Amino acid sequence: MLYNTKYMLPLLFVLTPMSVCAQTQDSLQTEKKSALTDSVHRMTEVIVRSNQMLGSKFEARNRTGSAYYISPTEIVKFGYTDINRMLKSVPGVNVYEEDGYGLRPNISLRGTKAERSERITLMEDGVLAAPAPYAAPAAYYFPNAGRMYAIEVLKGSSQVQYGPFTTGGAINMVSTPIPSKFSLKANASYGSYNTLKSYFSVGSRFKYTGFIIEYLRYQSDGFRKDVPNERTGFKRNDIIAKFAAQTNNEEGLNHLFELKFGFANETSDETYLGLSEQDFALRPYYRYAGAQKDNLKTRHTQWVATYVIESPRKLKITTNLYYNYFFRNWYKLNEVRVGNTKAERRSIDAVLADPETNKAYFDIVTGQTDYVGEALMLRANHRVYHSRGIQSKGEYRTMLWDGYLTAELGLRYHADSEDRFQQDDGYSMQGGRMQLFLKGLPGSNANRITTAHAWAGYWLAKWSKGIVTLTAGMRYEDVDLLQRDYTKADPRRTGMVRIETYNHA
Repeated sequence: MLYNTKYMLPLLFVLTPMSVCAQTQDSLQTEKKSALTDSVHRMTEVIVRSNQMLGSKFEARNRTGSAYYISPTEIVKFGYTDINRMLKSVPGVNVYEEDGYGLRPNISLRGTKAERSERITLMEDGVLAAPAPYAAPAAYYFPNAGRMYAIEVLKGSSQVQYGPFTTGGAINMVSTPIPSKFSLKANASYGSYNTLKSYFSVGSRFKYTGFIIEYLRYQSDGFRKDVPNERTGFKRNDIIAKFAAQTNNEEGLNHLFELKFGFANETSDETYLGLSEQDFALRPYYRYAGAQKDNLKTRHTQWVATYVIESPRKLKITTNLYYNYFFRNWYKLNEVRVGNTKAERRSIDAVLADPETNKAYFDIVTGQTDYVGEALMLRANHRVYHSRGIQSKGEYRTMLWDGYLTAELGLRYHADSEDRFQQDDGYSMQGGRMQLFLKGLPGSNANRITTAHAWAGYWLAKWSKGIVTLTAGMRYEDVDLLQRDYTKADPRRTGMVRIETYNHA
């Protein structure tokens, strides 16, 4: 069959531009869709809860100042119970070992005094956790790291929001949040020296309510050897319960109320008595007979009520009402005597520093020499702490000058107290065994109450645009301290003899 190309060629030339034009338009539309698709990246949602300082590693990296976030993934990965081991990876944090288990950590931030972590702001879920952070800041209570969800560290001036210790920094222990759906967890581990750690939690969230209950048990026989063979270990229990109710409005204000209860106790055979330099070189894990009665008992109770009101985009107000109770009695060797006069007394530091000069005292401590009478003086460091307060903060976020503005204003009233009611008991040493010789009168050693009332407020604003971030803030603290010393002469605290010391800062 023959075709007439006279008419075919013009038709071909007419159709070709139309086809090319159509292909070009389709290609442009595809490129536009591809460009739009390429500009959209899937991002993980980061939620900073009201009880957190940072909330994520992303926030820690992008915060002005020095910040560090130990994530839930890291905590699960390493499975540590010792807070000292957790914090060793954080720059600018120094820890000093004391008992080998992290029961009473000594933490220093930016070179501050490490003893009993008394120069850092210690918090749990954004609430002050030390027994009496103003009246007696030494943290003989430290939240159990084994039940924590995350740990946040802010150092220096970057944490103006958190006081009272702003020079060193703040550590916030974030407890396990209420799960988004039903969750049941249980795990246990067993190791050397009969060390046992067991954990159990159950929780769930419904449309408007949620709850979680946790229990942690941590115990060990201890790695130190005593003469005679007494226990040198510890037992810890920790229970946390949370209940929450909230609204889920798509528009308008949302409300959240959460109630948290915690109880913890500890019994540990810990001592301040060390070793002489010679014995430490030969047997560093040995304990002398004079430490066989040393024991620490603690009880801690906490209540925290949290109310959050939040608008869809800009404003969020968080209020915490809290109360903490802490009791401790560290019954430990404090002094050695070979007579009734003051010249015949030695502190345990003096005895161990020069055992040759103080051989008579040293032999009693080691159990090599018998002594009937008040030879070993054990002090019952009986103390009760109360702390309570209310704090509220407002957070506002908006766009300003093509940048992102975050402003925060906070106010807190806090009151705490320390009640010392101590005594010294005298023990004899016979055949390497300690026997009670004379029990002291309660309040005959230290008999005083220290109270503190503090108002604190702060303002912080941060503006960000691109690679530029500007931060400005200020903090104000007003503290009243009052010490009532009833002295040894008034153990019943009748008030007949009382020395009052007042301080304002």
